[in-house]
Amino acid sequence: MTFDELKAITTGQLAGRAPGTLRTVILTSCLVALAAVPYVVQNPVFIGYVLELAALSRAGISPAEMFERTGRYL
Repeated sequence: MTFDELKAITTGQLAGRAPGTLRTVILTSCLVALAAVPYVVQNPVFIGYVLELAALSRAGISPAEMFERTGRYL
């Protein structure tokens, strides 16, 4: 494969893409997202946001109403 052939395959419309490229990108993105979930959930700041949203929801206040009252979501 010459450089011009490689360039023609990897640029342009999706029909001209190298076979498996889109599948590889999607699979890699999903695996990275799945690996990041435990670290995000263990973050104390994230847990604070979730608890605050749960408490506001329990009180009947939506995020939009909270934004109207305070100018911020949390």
